[in-house]
Amino acid sequence: MVPLYTLIYVSSAFQKMSEPELLEILEKSRLNNSQRNITGMLLYHDGNFLQILEGPKNALQQLRATIEADPRHKDFLVLFEREVKERAFPDWSMGFRVLNADDIKEIPGFSDFMNPDTEKPDYMKTPNYIYKMLDWFRENSR
Repeated sequence: MVPLYTLIYVSSAFQKMSEPELLEILEKSRLNNSQRNITGMLLYHDGNFLQILEGPKNALQQLRATIEADPRHKDFLVLFEREVKERAFPDWSMGFRVLNADDIKEIPGFSDFMNPDTEKPDYMKTPNYIYKMLDWFRENSR
């Protein structure tokens, strides 16, 4: 069995991204990551990214190099990188703005996570370190 790794990083966009630009990233990432057996979550708020990626080490290293070279963002900083026993996020998700409930249902992988008016998901109530980082990002990005 191939060991499972997690990579967590933050970065800042050179300029705030539009909803169509973010949707393009989501669609392309979902396609590429599913082919590489990579899952995770990408959060975007007010020009800042926080991403959690999970998958085989070689695939994550290749993706990391691609992300670091992406000219749309700067200040790439790895917060966490190591082998893990299981995936924290089996589905690709991304939160970036508040949509109505009907819109959310239409976008595969979209999450309303960054909306401060929504209740925290049940999984955020566990002591997992990843969830603590996400909670901090959510609370401090207002």
